[in-house]
Amino acid sequence: MKPIVKISIVFVLIILPVVDYSQDCTKLETIKWILGQWQNESEKSVTIESWTKLSANTIDGKTLTYSKKDSVIMFMETLRLVEMSNHVFYIAKVSENEFPVSFKLTICSDSTAVFENRGHDFPKKLFYKLEDNGQTLNIHVSNEERQFTVEYTRLK
Repeated sequence: MKPIVKISIVFVLIILPVVDYSQDCTKLETIKWILGQWQNESEKSVTIESWTKLSANTIDGKTLTYSKKDSVIMFMETLRLVEMSNHVFYIAKVSENEFPVSFKLTICSDSTAVFENRGHDFPKKLFYKLEDNGQTLNIHVSNEERQFTVEYTRLK
């Protein structure tokens, strides 16, 4: 096989899939699939993450974890997705941090969104993945030392 043919095949196999899935990650509309309520249930707790569109440039979110035993809130964070300055940002406010922490949308598709903040301690990356025909949302939270994944099911 001629070298040019080999290079062409490699290009088609490697580069073309990337082009097919790349989208304009500067628009909030790209990740509208996140809207709705999502639930994760463990033996001892229930976590609900909800996303509501406020405007063309803003989606508000909230994560709430409560105990099954006595319904006491164990964890809460307020979230916001904002389109501004030709970028999309994920802004999280948790009790552990004095100020909100922002993550820039760096990769997106019809079923994925990757938000990154390399300057933050933990997490540095949030990877949202929509699966099972839009019924499951997996969120992978990570930095160099640790990571975890939470699987949510869409609530009706």
